[in-house]
Amino acid sequence: MAITQELGPSLSRETRLLLPSDIDFQPVGQRWNVHYPIEYAAIVDASSEEDVATAVKYANSKSIPFLAFNGTHGAQLPLLNFKNGIGITTGAMKSLKINEADGGKTAWIKGSWLSGHLRDELFKLGKRTTMGSCDSTGIIGPMLGGGHGFLQGQYGLLADQIVELRVVLADGSIVTVSEEENKDLFWAMRGAGHNFGIVTAVRYKVYDVPKDDEWSHGMTVFKATQLEDLVPVFNGILKNQPAELAIWFPQFVKIPDFDPKNVSTHVFHRRFYLCNRSHRLTRQ
Repeated sequence: MAITQELGPSLSRETRLLLPSDIDFQPVGQRWNVHYPIEYAAIVDASSEEDVATAVKYANSKSIPFLAFNGTHGAQLPLLNFKNGIGITTGAMKSLKINEADGGKTAWIKGSWLSGHLRDELFKLGKRTTMGSCDSTGIIGPMLGGGHGFLQGQYGLLADQIVELRVVLADGSIVTVSEEENKDLFWAMRGAGHNFGIVTAVRYKVYDVPKDDEWSHGMTVFKATQLEDLVPVFNGILKNQPAELAIWFPQFVKIPDFDPKNVSTHVFHRRFYLCNRSHRLTRQ
């Protein structure tokens, strides 16, 4: 195949160029939402930001569409228009290192990470920070879109933790993005950054795990018919909740076992998370 002969020799030995016939092609590129399939002609699993840039420049030279992905949870309608393009991911360059230059206040997160994996690896290093609420999603996507997490009451959104980014732009150039360099792009990528470039690394704020790091968790389940009465109650709690308390989003799902006589009933969920507090949730 031409892409193997033309692009392959330009990539590092550690970088994988996967074709549809390769055994790892489907596991790497499979989307979470099957209703938004993507047709890749090839996938570049880059081991360096230079290889990301090389893939972008090659795609541009051949007028081939390219798409960067991480956790593969994106479900936007325009994805259906992506045909025979090059997928770019950075699992091969994944690494995590606490930044000793600032006393361990930040960490360098390189490559593709899932939220749950990154949380667990940081915990091993005695650190924590705002993460996405779903373990199986990528960390970079939510981060660039603002990003909610269970610790946001204490530390802020995911985007608030970004100190510096390494980004491959659409022309294949590699830039540093921070308060000191490319300030406008730094402002844009902390909340609306999904299509400004491909993030290969981020320097991210991290915090010491408290010695008394205790959590409690509760879940409430209601019928959807109770939603109108519940919303003002939850809004009232949100106004007065402590920073350590995270009252999470509602979900509408069908649970036949909850109401066997009416399996189409939508059920309203609300989750509570509490850490570093002596309080306990007594009313469910």
